[in-house]
Order: sequence, then structure tokens, then C-alpha cells
Amino acid sequence: MKKLPFPLDQDKIHYFGYARTALLEGLRILGIKEGDNILIPAYICNVVLAPFNYLGIKVKYYNIDDNLIPNTQQIKDLLDEKTKGILAVNYFGFPQQIDGILDICRNSKISFIEDNAHGFLSKNSSTDLGTFGDISIFSFRKTLPIPNGAALVVNKKSNLNDCLYVPCNNPVIEDFKYSTKFIFTKINDLSSYFMPKFLRMLNKKAKIYKEESAEEEKNLAKYLIGYSNLSRLIMRHIDYEKFIIKKRKAYEVFLEMFLNSGEAEPIFKHLGEGVVPWVFPLKVKERELFIRNLYYNTGIKSFAWPALPEEVLSSQERFLSMYRNIVCLPLSSL
Repeated sequence: MKKLPFPLDQDKIHYFGYARTALLEGLRILGIKEGDNILIPAYICNVVLAPFNYLGIKVKYYNIDDNLIPNTQQIKDLLDEKTKGILAVNYFGFPQQIDGILDICRNSKISFIEDNAHGFLSKNSSTDLGTFGDISIFSFRKTLPIPNGAALVVNKKSNLNDCLYVPCNNPVIEDFKYSTKFIFTKINDLSSYFMPKFLRMLNKKAKIYKEESAEEEKNLAKYLIGYSNLSRLIMRHIDYEKFIIKKRKAYEVFLEMFLNSGEAEPIFKHLGEGVVPWVFPLKVKERELFIRNLYYNTGIKSFAWPALPEEVLSSQERFLSMYRNIVCLPLSSL
């Protein structure tokens, strides 16, 4: 068997079905509890809030700029005696600029939480993403063609014996249900891709990406599902070197297609050494129209990310604009 990539080769790894459950466990290991607060970026998927709400931990939002770089001065201003950690996201599998955040965490003696849900297999030059946080969160199911799969990696001086461990259901029926849903989804995606354009035009419903509902900010119980046995089996037998090459080549194809197209602007115009992108993110003028036309013309099902928290949607116009204009193209389409 080939050597497994980071973090699958680590001892300090704990597997879950979903990253939000892994984050819940990580918060408990760090000793962050009800009444404490964590600083998180305002540009973030609403599902991240579920473990914080579950534990009664308050979140305070800090800004990022149009290049997804954190506003470190604002982060400093938001700190108070109840702040126990800062969470940063490696957006779309690209390394976050975290040096300033790491300095703040060290100086304030608080925890750094690395949300690497998008960044499995990705590196910052030669250093694996997911090694920078006191704890790091992975979502394998975003990168790989598997039913479910996520992990918590403990990078600070701790060990898994200290884990409180969130109980997760994983009976055979659950594994079968998720695996079956995954298979049918993939079959549907492939059939759409190879379907003649006029047939795609006839089916005008349900082609716009369905976002996570606001209820996902509080609904955690249904995601307390263990790591799928089928996912485990698939992940042990993937040729990761070939997989990485394929993902990077697909990104380069899209980059050449859209870099000077005038209809969309790639967020990341350079694919750095070691970066394994989750998707190909674009800024577009009319999101729904772009998603629909791309599907009709090519069969590619692009989607919007993220579904922002309700509080951000209602109070921060700039992030609402980002939310309305960023589209993700799946790299598995090529």
C-alpha cells in the first residue's frame, strides 16, 4: 500500500462523518465553553456556527478583504477577556495569510483554529495545510469522491486520550443510506454532463445550486454520523499523486479559459507550488445567470459558496456582495 498523505498518516487524528462535528470535538478539547467567544471571518459558511451554538460559545466576526486576507487590526480590536481563540479558513484550498493571526494568538495566549475543510492534500510551498492550527479541521468529502469523511487533527501538545469524543451514530443502515445517495448523485451529475444541450435546456428546474438553510446554523444532531466504512476503504486505495496532478491540471484549464474572458474573474490567478484547490472560484456579475448558462452550455454544475450566516447577511453589505458574486466550478468536471 502506498504511503498515505497528511493527515491520514498522523497519530493525532480523529475521524468523523462531517467537519462540523470534528470542530465540535476540537472546541471541547481546547476547553472552550459556554460564555467564551471565538473570532471567525465574516465570509464563512453558516454551518460552521452549528458547533458554537451547540456549546453556547459566542462568535464575533472579523473582516477579510477582496483577496480573502484577514484584517488583523480589527481582530486585535475585537479581543476581550472572554476571547479564547481565532478561527481562519484556507479558502478553496489556498493557503491563508495567517502569520499575523498566529502572532496575535501567541501574544494573547489563545488558541488558533485552522479551518482546512477545503485544503486536504494542499500545501503552503512544502508545508501541509492543517499543520498550523492548535487544532485543524478537514473535510475529505469536499475533495474526494466519497460519501462522507472529516477529521480533527490535534497539533498542540495533547493526545487523543484527552479527547472527550462526541458520540456518533454509524449503523450499517446509515452507511448504506449515505453511500446510496452519493452514488445516485454522481450518476446524475455524469448524465447531465453528457446530456445534449437541448435536453438540458428543457429541464430548467433545480439547476441553481441549493444553499444550506439558516437552520443549519443550529442543527447539529443529524450530522453526528461516524466516518463511512466505504469512505475509509476508498481513501486507502486512491492514487493521491495522480489525483493531485489531475486537480491541478483541471484548475489550469479553467484558468486559461477565464483569465481574460471578460465574463468572469478568477479569484486566484496563480496556482502556487503545492496548492491542491478544492474548486475553481470565480467572481461573476450575475451569479444565477452564470450558473444556469454554464450548465446549459457545458453540462458543468457550478455552485455558490458560502451560504453566509444570517447575522452577516443582514448587517454587512460588502459580504453580501461577495456572497452574490462568487461561483465555484467543480474540478472533477474536466
